[in-house]
Amino acid sequence: MKKLILLIVIGLSLYSIYGPTMNFLANLAFSYPDNKDSLYSVDLIRNQTFETKKGITLSARLFRPRSLEKAPTILV
Repeated sequence: MKKLILLIVIGLSLYSIYGPTMNFLANLAFSYPDNKDSLYSVDLIRNQTFETKKGITLSARLFRPRSLEKAPTILV
């Protein structure tokens, strides 16, 4: 009985640590621009929506360089 309780306690402890650990590692690997220092002058527009010809609404973040008037837009 003691082994079962110990196993449950260890399992719950590992489970409670797993989520925050994965979030921390994901933030290190895939951090967004507001978590990093800026290297270039870029305008960031969040949650920009577009509607396709078929009526489907798409949402994206827009990254536009400030120094160029015409430049390709990256949708993420």
